[in-house]
Amino acid sequence: DKQKEFDADEAGVGLAAQAGYPASGLGNFLYTMSKTADQEAFKKTHPDTKVRISKLVVVEVTANSSNESITTDDWQIYKSK
Repeated sequence: DKQKEFDADEAGVGLAAQAGYPASGLGNFLYTMSKTADQEAFKKTHPDTKVRISKLVVVEVTANSSNESITTDDWQIYKSK
């Protein structure tokens, strides 16, 4: 469902940032993908890309400012979703 997709976006951004990758990577990818011609097919299985990007803005800022490393328990929670 849509909420699971948003949760996965948030978890992915957090994990990528903690691994040293730019937190803005997923948002940038989604923006680029939103410019492709075949958006209708993607919308059938995913939430609206613009909504996902807007939700990621807050997550990306938080991930960039957080120096906390992910714990094993946190990873198990993300993994189970």
